[in-house]
Amino acid sequence: MKLKFLCIAFLTFTVAATAQKKELKTLDKSIDKGEFAEAKTQLTALEGMMSAMDDKQKEEFYFLKGKAYLGAEGNTNAEDLITGLDALAKVNEFNEGSKFGKDAVALVTNAKNTIIKSVQADEDAEKYSDAATKLEKLYSVSPQDTSFLYYAANDAIRAKDYANALDYLNTLKDIKYDGVETTYVATDVETKKEVRFGSKNEMDLAVMAKSHTDPKTQLTDSKRPLIYELIVKIYNQEGKPQEALDMIDEAIELNPEEIELKSIRLNLYRQLGMNDEYDAAAEEMLSISPDDPTLYVNLGVSANNAGDTAKAQEYYKKALEIDPASAVANVNMAASILDEDKQFIEEMNSLGNSKADNARYEEIKKQRMQLYKDAAPYLESAVEAEPDRINAVRTLYNIYTQLGEQDKADAYKAKLDALEGGN
Repeated sequence: MKLKFLCIAFLTFTVAATAQKKELKTLDKSIDKGEFAEAKTQLTALEGMMSAMDDKQKEEFYFLKGKAYLGAEGNTNAEDLITGLDALAKVNEFNEGSKFGKDAVALVTNAKNTIIKSVQADEDAEKYSDAATKLEKLYSVSPQDTSFLYYAANDAIRAKDYANALDYLNTLKDIKYDGVETTYVATDVETKKEVRFGSKNEMDLAVMAKSHTDPKTQLTDSKRPLIYELIVKIYNQEGKPQEALDMIDEAIELNPEEIELKSIRLNLYRQLGMNDEYDAAAEEMLSISPDDPTLYVNLGVSANNAGDTAKAQEYYKKALEIDPASAVANVNMAASILDEDKQFIEEMNSLGNSKADNARYEEIKKQRMQLYKDAAPYLESAVEAEPDRINAVRTLYNIYTQLGEQDKADAYKAKLDALEGGN
C-alpha cells in the first residue's frame, strides 16, 4: 500500500509539473504574438501554481511576467513597466538566473530608461506628484539606485507633498546617501566651454580626436548637507519645532555657512521657550555677521514672533542703519509699529458713553494718529525702494486717509489703482 501511495503521489507531481511547463509555454507564445492582455490573464492562473514550481520554472515565470508587463516596444504605461521591473528583479533569485538572467538585465535597462523619460515629461508638464511616485517606485524595485529616491524627494517638494518628501529624505538620511558622483569634463576646442561626458572612455576619445582639451575627472559635491537642510525646513514649515530642533545641529554642522538655518534655530529656541540657548545663538550669529542687515531683520522677526516688540524694533533699526533702503526692514518696522493699533481699537470698542470714557476715546484717537505718523515714513521708504509693494501702498493710502492728508491719500490711491490694474 505504501508503494502504491508513493507512486500515485509521484504521478500527481509529474502531471502538475507537466501542466506548469505547458502553461509557461503557452504564456511565452502569447507574449511573442504581442497578446499582452491575454498573457496577463494567463499569469493569474500560473500564480496559483507557484508553490509546485521548481526553481527553473520560477525563473522562467518571473522573466515572462516581466516581459508581459513591459509589453510592446514603446509602451509608456509606468505602472505596468514598474510591475515588469519588479518581476525581472526576482529572476536571479531562482536558479541563479542562469537561463534568463542576462536577458532580464537588458530588459530592465530599457524599461528604466522609458520610465525616466516619462518622469522627465511629467516634470516638464509640472506634474511633480506623478514624477515623484514613479521615481519612488523605481527605487522600490531597484533599491541600489538610491538617486531615484533623492529625485523623488525633490519632485515631492515641488508638488508640496511634504509628508512623502520627509519620508524619502529621512530614508536617504538613514542609509547615509551622499549622491557623490564621478564626472568627466573636457573643454570644447571650438566653443571654449566645458563639456560633460558620460564616461572616461568617451572623454579620452574626444581628447585623442583633438576636439577637446584639458580633461578632468571630478567628484560632485555631497548631497547630504542639502538633505538635512530640507528635512529641517520642512519640519519647521509644517509646525513641528521639536522635530526640526532634533535635526538642526547636524544640519548646521553640514551647512556651516547657511545663515537661514541659524535663523530657523533662533526661531525654534523662541518657540520652545529656550531663552538661554536663544541668546547664545543670537550672539554667535551677530559675531559672525555684524554688518548683515538680513540677519538683523531675521532677529527682529524672531523677537516679534515671541511678542517682544521693543527688541524687534531695535533689530529693525539696526538693519536700517546698515541698509536704509531695505524694503523688508522698513515694512517690518512699520508693521511692528502698527501692530499696537489692534490694542487701541479693542479698547475704543470697549468704552462706554461716560465723560471719562469719551475723554479716553479722544486720547486714544490722538495716539492712533501718532502711530500712523510714526509708521508712514518707513512705508514710504519701502515703496521708494520697491514701488510694486502693493500692500505698503494700500496701507499708506489708508493712513493718509485717516490723517486727513487728502493730497497724499489721492497720490497713493492712484498708485494703488495702477498696481491693481496691472494685476
